[in-house]
Amino acid sequence: MAIDTGIAYFVRNRRPDVVRADLKEIKAAGSSYVVHFFTEFDQVFFKQSVAEIVQATKEAGLRVYIDPWSVGGFICTKYTLFPLDHPEACQVWSDGKPLMQACPNHPAFRDHMRRWLDDVVAIGGQVVFWDEPHLALEKNEAGEAVRWACRCERCQELFTKRYGKAMPVELTTDVIAFRQEMLVSFFDWVTQEAKGRGLENCICLLPREQGEDGFGDWSKVAALPAVDIFGTDPYWYSRDVDLDGYVRRFSEKTVSLAHRYGKTPQIWLQGFRVPRGLEGQIEQAARIACEAGVTNLAVWVDKYGTGDNNRSDDPEAVWEVTQRLFRSLRA
Repeated sequence: MAIDTGIAYFVRNRRPDVVRADLKEIKAAGSSYVVHFFTEFDQVFFKQSVAEIVQATKEAGLRVYIDPWSVGGFICTKYTLFPLDHPEACQVWSDGKPLMQACPNHPAFRDHMRRWLDDVVAIGGQVVFWDEPHLALEKNEAGEAVRWACRCERCQELFTKRYGKAMPVELTTDVIAFRQEMLVSFFDWVTQEAKGRGLENCICLLPREQGEDGFGDWSKVAALPAVDIFGTDPYWYSRDVDLDGYVRRFSEKTVSLAHRYGKTPQIWLQGFRVPRGLEGQIEQAARIACEAGVTNLAVWVDKYGTGDNNRSDDPEAVWEVTQRLFRSLRA
């Protein structure tokens, strides 16, 4: 069974010759694709630089995934430039306070995403990697929801139209369902926009199954017609979980849904925040995922950029394990 293997590359402070050497090493390690990040900041200030990195990636014989890291503030992380120009299109907390993240229901943000996708095509991207989309939710120490988003005027109007009543302040069953529906609707739209530009779509859900935390019904995302690759990232280091059971459960769930809807199943493995001496768990998790039927496997290694707060105790040891794993899978 052929396995596609990938690495996230989030590096901006390297010379072009060093970037090419990195990509050569990644290719030699057995990787078949690289995920590059194209933030709003990159879009404004470093579009040409990212385009050059993308071209170098293709020249190295690697497929190019583009990650909209932080775009809008709800795709993976909350840091975004969009609210500076469009405060009217931001999410609103359930207590009425503004949130500096884009509302996926607002037309201004959809226009913003069209421009971003146009630039993805311009820089030479091939696959859009929709990275951990989620809406804001705050919990107290007891794990109870304190406030949630989005309760902007537009979302309230859409909720009333859908349910025939005013949108409550509490996180009710209907609100939980609406929050998921708005994300599913957005990704149905934006993945078709990407597909219309000749791009493929890969979506990675957070490994959460409670409706209030994320997508309670993963099948609604897996079923989206323009999604090509469907996956999740069951990271286990620093979590009180059994590695085998945790990775197996989410791998089997991903594979089952991917096969049901004709998608390629993808699992991301954790190659950051790795305690010294436990690097081999990456290979253990990979075996579990492959046994479940995963055919697209990626590792986020801190050698190629995860931020200082995500450093492993021994990044080189993590990379050595990852190279050994990829070579065995691609042999």
